[in-house]
Amino acid sequence: MQLFSSKYFILSVVCAMLCVACSDDDGTSQKVNLYVANDVEDDLPTYTGLPIVEIRTEDGQTLTDKETWKTASITFHGMGEYDDFTDEVLIKGRGNSTFKRPKLPFNLKFSSKRSWLGMKKSKHWAFLANYYDPTLIRNDLTFHLGKLTTHLEWTPSGEFVELVFNGHHVGNYYVTERIKVESNRLNIKEIKEEDADILTGGYLVEVDKWFDEINQFKTAINQWPICIKSPDEEWCTAEHVAYISTYINTLEKHLQEGRFDQVHELIDMPSFVDYYIIQAFCGNPDFDKERSVFCYKNRNGKLYAGPLWDFDYGTYVLTKEYLHRDCLWYKYLFNDPLFVTMLKERWAELEETLCREALARIQQRERELAASAAANFLIFPPPSKSVSRNRNDRKWDEAVAAMKAYIPQRKAYLDTFINGL
Repeated sequence: MQLFSSKYFILSVVCAMLCVACSDDDGTSQKVNLYVANDVEDDLPTYTGLPIVEIRTEDGQTLTDKETWKTASITFHGMGEYDDFTDEVLIKGRGNSTFKRPKLPFNLKFSSKRSWLGMKKSKHWAFLANYYDPTLIRNDLTFHLGKLTTHLEWTPSGEFVELVFNGHHVGNYYVTERIKVESNRLNIKEIKEEDADILTGGYLVEVDKWFDEINQFKTAINQWPICIKSPDEEWCTAEHVAYISTYINTLEKHLQEGRFDQVHELIDMPSFVDYYIIQAFCGNPDFDKERSVFCYKNRNGKLYAGPLWDFDYGTYVLTKEYLHRDCLWYKYLFNDPLFVTMLKERWAELEETLCREALARIQQRERELAASAAANFLIFPPPSKSVSRNRNDRKWDEAVAAMKAYIPQRKAYLDTFINGL
């Protein structure tokens, strides 16, 4: 059985055991290795240094869609850094364009909340394939930077693993917290059955051109595609849809008409400033294309920007574009003197930290992922030609070097742009 397209190299696991010193009951130390057979010249290094996740579907088959939960077992090898465990889980495909690629992303759900890989308890997790990302670390870097901005209330965490799926090693995956309304994630008041008649919150919405939620609407003026992620379908009534659509349409109208005093009453300005800075710093092309842009509204509260999500495609590449000045509500906010003042002040506060922390994070992950990246790109070589103009076809070491060079160049470019407003 194969998880991925047969035209890509699939490494068959001969011994799904890992190179680490483990104590037996008698106190002796045993060393175990992950050996693989493949038909390429370079072999996968024994034990890449990452935790290893083994998943076996109950029917032994791969994932074929994004709607059907498939029963599976999981065995987690923490490699001495984390506790090992086994469990029963549900998995299903995820993503839009990424699910059409040979390396499949998917969601995983435990039967009860679990903490693992150093992250807080939850049932809900995402395995990101990072197929478009020749560095493998664009999502991780952006989430790390997002956590430095105090006005973004919650940003997902993630860790890298090796994945063995139905007996086949299928490369490097990024296990991350999914964006969910719950106490250990986006901690706003969730609308459930007992308070379904309360309309003021909480809401989690996504601006997403795929427009594939059951509860969704397009804004009256700009036709922005708004998908309602929370309340869940089970509790989201026509009244909830009407309330949040009226709220966002009112915001849009005030923005268009330049009534910024009223805009300030509806949105949390510091979060919109910090959200812009992260999007601009990484040069996210998907932001301009109205993809994966989240906002939320707590009960009786304003609309907040965030959480951050989806940075695998084309980020940290082009130093002189993707300023997002005409993107969504920012095409109006750049006409707001308060927003511009707050942006200048906040950029002055954050720019040195973002640059320093970005370079440190890249260097850290470069050390940690070198062996894993070598193995991953034996299985899934970068695309043979550039995807758009975002240079996703670079080799790993070249891509990481280019990312490091990008950081100070982007900082200088944003200095000129923001200070010149």
